[in-house]
Amino acid sequence: MSRLEGPGLTISAAEIAWENGEREVRGWDRHGSSPMLEDVVGRLRIGIHWADRYESQSSMELRVAVEKSEVQASVLRISDGDLSKPVGFDVVGAFDRLTESVVGTREVLVKDSGPRRGQLCVVFDSTDRVSPVLAWAFTRPSALLLVDLKRSRPTSPIVQRKPPRLEEMQVDHSSLDERGLNF
Repeated sequence: MSRLEGPGLTISAAEIAWENGEREVRGWDRHGSSPMLEDVVGRLRIGIHWADRYESQSSMELRVAVEKSEVQASVLRISDGDLSKPVGFDVVGAFDRLTESVVGTREVLVKDSGPRRGQLCVVFDSTDRVSPVLAWAFTRPSALLLVDLKRSRPTSPIVQRKPPRLEEMQVDHSSLDERGLNF
């Protein structure tokens, strides 16, 4: 679990590894933040895929969330020049500064020659747990919220590496004994 926090914003995201080996990042809980974020909780996930060109690397497509009037939010393909506009800071620079990842088109990074070759993606080490959550945070909740020009713009993201506190997590305590141990 990871948490994105800012003025008037708290949203949790989860990186999920499925039994079949597939992975994804999705919104988990908006913690009372803007109802606009309901569309990114449980929806608008981003798949994490093996980057076949690189041993032990994964990739994620970078498409930004857009609000559609009267319907659920959707995602939109954008160019690398437009990637930073919705969030108000240099997204490629933030990836460079915070993680060891590379942003570019699928054609350049994973040698895709198909119809999605112009799609932006990020490539990172498969054991990296920060890059997937940053990709989700930059392109899903941040992109939706920061369309509102009255909202304050972040100057740069900060990654705080601290474990979640038990009282902040939704945990079923019914199977714990008085010492906090499972039966």
